[in-house]
Amino acid sequence: MTKLTLDDLSTALREIIPDDDEVIVMHSGVWSFALAYGWTRPEDVDPMIDILTDIIGADRTLIMPAYNFDFYRTKQFDLVRSLPQVGVLPDRAWRRMGMVRTRQPMNSYFVVGPRSDEVVALPCTTAWGDDSVLGWMQGVNARICILGVSWEEGCSFIHRCEEKARVPYRYFKRFPGTLFDDGRKIGPCSEVLYSRPLAIMLADDWSSITDPLRASGDMLTTSNPKLHFESALSQVVYDQGMAVLEQDPYILLPTADGLRDRVRAWVKNDKKAEMAALAPEQRWPQD
Repeated sequence: MTKLTLDDLSTALREIIPDDDEVIVMHSGVWSFALAYGWTRPEDVDPMIDILTDIIGADRTLIMPAYNFDFYRTKQFDLVRSLPQVGVLPDRAWRRMGMVRTRQPMNSYFVVGPRSDEVVALPCTTAWGDDSVLGWMQGVNARICILGVSWEEGCSFIHRCEEKARVPYRYFKRFPGTLFDDGRKIGPCSEVLYSRPLAIMLADDWSSITDPLRASGDMLTTSNPKLHFESALSQVVYDQGMAVLEQDPYILLPTADGLRDRVRAWVKNDKKAEMAALAPEQRWPQD
């Protein structure tokens, strides 16, 4: 693989992050281009974080996912010790940029910048609802950046469209547990997800959203083919997502392997029974 320079990286990032964007959300898959830089260890990505720090500056807010899904199993979430499970860049940026973490047990975020306090204070009644981090992103029209991965692999924002449109193949489920801060017990916590069927692993096909945004020019793409970075404003992504879901509530599911048909059958035959079987503490709204 041809070696890339840090100038290539800086140029690519500036191509998808205009100077007038106030809030930047960054999803990444660094290892897809790491070999072009000779990066093999987590700390090798630190020069990229230095570039990001320079580009974002002190007057803008940067948000990165910090998702950790062990909470399903352990029912414990530690703001420090529950490490992010979304790649190396958020973990290294958290440590180097002084980012703070939101308190959602599974869908937490790292944030740094002048609007950090707003993000951390969000009540997040549901993971993807109006008062969630995703809802806040839409409200401020944050720029969503995808670095080195597909939108399906890297971006969670489109799940907000699924919740707002109340797609039939999901339902609300509450996950309760305990919050810790570096081993110190804080108290109870919970997260309400618009959850998938228990017995069906959903897959995503967001081409009905992303392809039109590329065609219209609403999605920015890097000119360097070795650095596949893209970005779009959250409101544009949301509007396109809601438009296609209004036409077909199953459109974000692929048809391959009969998935869409199996999901339709679950909605018709099994959804009510699965919801009825929830334990009282898992029900939302709470009875």
